[in-house]
Amino acid sequence: MYSRLLLVMTMMWTLGGAIAAAQTSDKPTIAILRFGGTAEETTFSEIGVLYMLQADGFISAEERARLNLRQDLEGENLNIFWGDAGWDLATANLMVDDALGREAQVLITLTTPVTRAAVNATADLDEPPAVLFASVFNPVEAGIAASACDKPAHVTGSVIQAPYDRVLSLLREQNPELDSIGVISSSNEISGLTGAAEIGALAAAQGINVDQAVVMRLADFPLAAQSLADKAVDAIVAPIDAVTAQALPVISEIGNEGGVPFLYPILGSIYHGATFGVGFVDHYEQGLHLGRLLTGVLTGELDTATTGIRAFTGDRHSVNLDAADRQGIVIPADLIDSADLVMQDGVARQSKAFREAYAMRDVEELQSDEAREAASATLESLRCE
Repeated sequence: MYSRLLLVMTMMWTLGGAIAAAQTSDKPTIAILRFGGTAEETTFSEIGVLYMLQADGFISAEERARLNLRQDLEGENLNIFWGDAGWDLATANLMVDDALGREAQVLITLTTPVTRAAVNATADLDEPPAVLFASVFNPVEAGIAASACDKPAHVTGSVIQAPYDRVLSLLREQNPELDSIGVISSSNEISGLTGAAEIGALAAAQGINVDQAVVMRLADFPLAAQSLADKAVDAIVAPIDAVTAQALPVISEIGNEGGVPFLYPILGSIYHGATFGVGFVDHYEQGLHLGRLLTGVLTGELDTATTGIRAFTGDRHSVNLDAADRQGIVIPADLIDSADLVMQDGVARQSKAFREAYAMRDVEELQSDEAREAASATLESLRCE
């Protein structure tokens, strides 16, 4: 842990000198900050931001190509630099402090831990940078906002609402006699704690017994997952949080060995061994919305104080037949046929709807009158009185 933290800090400080030199101009400086390494979800959101910047004329195609590689940019119109805290919560706070030290005018924050750190770090500043966020869960519990419009004036963005009710209904479709579940989460991530509580309440209301396992360290996940499997629960569920996400492979493997299905509320979790995934997939569209907020701030046409937080949700599901085979369970044919993503023999089959959700709209389409009118209508619908 200490060696990884030292490496990240060294990289940040080394980049700091180069970026500081690049920020001597009057061009706006944007920091794009994330937690969770190279997670596919945040990557697609970042790409959406960059496409929107190009569509609105802030960066060129050549500059976007460079930024797609997450290279810092001293551009013709903007300076943009990247920050990645990996999977370390302490580094997320350091990363935000570093961005403020570089005098970024806008902080783009991806995931709850980074957004929470940014909101806390800017709360008492006389002239805070705009904080525009995405890939956030449970913003109220995280202290980011009290509601869509009750929030710090310099903060807005979008949240993802996890469909925990769909989690339970999917498990019942697979096993109509579902009687008990184990819920495993991290004590260090508010999204996990909140999600675990919501899953527990929903299950209890349906007469499903719940065993909760809350861990403090990543190294504790194997023991906690094994304890749930040993209790012979009918399924293991984990709420969405950036810490628990790191443990997906080990939880999946323990479930496979113990014959216990494992569900995580992200479709791509089956790539990491989960039996089922369920939830939101339109991460590129989320990024486009974030990009529209950013270009609005840059042009002065958008007031963060009166722009409410947008909610995204989805209940598409994925199925891992390879995991099911190892667990010795049968997945109903209709659950397989209706899945957007099916893993079999190590190969993932995608539905047309899933492919369309991940299809990137080109710059020319984003510049069309129809696209701009739709974007304007969306922003108008978010206006706070």
